[in-house]
Amino acid sequence: MKIPKQAYTTEGASVKEFTGISSPYEAPLVPELLLDTEVLSLEESVQRVLRLLREAGILKNESELVFTNRPRQSAMTPS
Repeated sequence: MKIPKQAYTTEGASVKEFTGISSPYEAPLVPELLLDTEVLSLEESVQRVLRLLREAGILKNESELVFTNRPRQSAMTPS
């Protein structure tokens, strides 16, 4: 699926320095988290992300998280 150009605009102004579009992707020299998805399961990967967010103080109330196996609806997908 091709994403329309207007998806990268805000009120008619294009987004400057959009990584992967107008600006190259630069991998971090020292990433905070590496997930080898060929080795880790989805659940293990999610747990590692959650642990990092907890330790960083970003995630405080996990009781609000809801996980399902249903595919997410994209903003591009009509309801």
